[in-house]
Amino acid sequence: MNSANFIRFLRSLAVLSALAVLLLAIVLPPDPFTQLLYSGPLLIGALLLSYVHAYTNRLEAFERVR
Repeated sequence: MNSANFIRFLRSLAVLSALAVLLLAIVLPPDPFTQLLYSGPLLIGALLLSYVHAYTNRLEAFERVR
């Protein structure tokens, strides 16, 4: 496992998880049960997208060219 890929994974996971929680806080009612119910699938989706972003070349079109 390359450490650069792992750092990329952690960064994208942190950003996507924060966006998922923020989206849940804005869109859903303030009921804790509803927020917990919807946060699980969104956080699993954030985990999967972070893995795809860090370890495969499937999301290269979304990256900026430096």
